[in-house]
Amino acid sequence: MNSETKRRLQPAGKAAVLGLFLCLLASVGIADSKLVPTTAAIDFGRVRPFTQLERTIRFSNTGSEAVRVCGTGSDCVCLTGHVPELQVEPGKSGVWRVQLETCDYIDEVRRSVWLTTEPGIRVSVPVRYRVVPEVFSEPAFASLGIFGGDGHAPVVANVNVHTVEDADFEILAAESDDPRLECTVTFSRVTAGDPGRVQVVLQQAVEPGSFRPTVWVTTTSDEVPRIRLPVFGTAAADTTSEDQMVDFGQVPFGADERQSFSIDHGPTTRVGRVSLRGNEDLSLIEVRRSPGETAIQLSAAGRVLGRIEGRMQVQIFESDVELKAVIPIRGAVIEPPVDQTARSQ
Repeated sequence: MNSETKRRLQPAGKAAVLGLFLCLLASVGIADSKLVPTTAAIDFGRVRPFTQLERTIRFSNTGSEAVRVCGTGSDCVCLTGHVPELQVEPGKSGVWRVQLETCDYIDEVRRSVWLTTEPGIRVSVPVRYRVVPEVFSEPAFASLGIFGGDGHAPVVANVNVHTVEDADFEILAAESDDPRLECTVTFSRVTAGDPGRVQVVLQQAVEPGSFRPTVWVTTTSDEVPRIRLPVFGTAAADTTSEDQMVDFGQVPFGADERQSFSIDHGPTTRVGRVSLRGNEDLSLIEVRRSPGETAIQLSAAGRVLGRIEGRMQVQIFESDVELKAVIPIRGAVIEPPVDQTARSQ
């Protein structure tokens, strides 16, 4: 066979291999499974390092034939699953026990677990949890928002200090690396059901621009004796905002919540570009500019269970000075409440 003939056969060979691969995919059952989990996602919430937890969810066979469960799996060694029923008849349901064993990784974790049914169909459920130390702050920062930097009006931010266990300790002090920022422990005792509180107050003049000091909270906890608390704020000569952050609160899974943010400014000030960074479900709906005020509307679509985190960056022009204000965004997507009437029926 000459080289010209070989070149003519190469595309046909590739097509044959592709066709064989598609046939193999079809043979392992790339289709919708008849096993339907009754829980959209598993949320373990806040957990401690090196903790063992378990959740039980159910799944139903919505098809007309029996479905055989071949096994379970996950994308993390910290998650394991166990299914006692290997054969689920039509209209029947099974129990799926998911076990979590956390490590010392302090952060929010998103994983998934799945069932594999014949013929090779995977039924996945997302899993979320947040590993926290003995002591943590909520929110994880102190936001002063956009404030007048002349020092005529005090700017206040409050942060709660929590624990996830029945620990009993005290907040000793809160100090800033900027002497213009006053920090006060307004409630020092911290228990699992009763957080402590730190108040941050700025009542001195600050030059226009970003204000980014750090507050250090000292506690009697042996595990976390100090908490680093970043401060977000933008000082402006003729621009203020009553809102220090955008808080969506608890957004039900599948819902779409909207929040508004208002900036008050003088006639010589204008608001330029507004952008968002953070969760993909955050979107900017409208920026409405009018004399003396700019109104911004945002939305959060509850498509993924977990925390809503992001930042809105606002470009402000005051005369010939350009400022960039960063406004934190927070919230949480949760499972919608169960309709007890529908469940009883």
